[in-house]
Amino acid sequence: MLRRFLLAVALLAAVAVRAAEPSAAYLRQARKARGFFEAREWLNATAMYTLMLEECPREADTYAHAIVARYFEADTAYAISLIQRAMDHGVALDSLLADVRTTSFGAGSPDMYEDILLH
Repeated sequence: MLRRFLLAVALLAAVAVRAAEPSAAYLRQARKARGFFEAREWLNATAMYTLMLEECPREADTYAHAIVARYFEADTAYAISLIQRAMDHGVALDSLLADVRTTSFGAGSPDMYEDILLH
């Protein structure tokens, strides 16, 4: 009886770990998003990050890149709404803001981080 229980627990743990891994499509989208972001193609980057967030809505780094990309497109309302969406999905605000800071500084726009904080 105990052996069956432990086997069931191990099986459920394996399924949970597998479910937490991003899909191959997600990884392809991440590569494309990174390429668009580096090429400063903000609308394309945002589209890819949006798809990624549909699959993995708890990724602070993905939100950070989407927020910065939208800010570069001067869509501050949408960028700020992404902060709320991230928190709705359990992303810690301090982690999100740290990633936004790193991403905006890395994109050469440190003043963007201050602007986001003031909204």
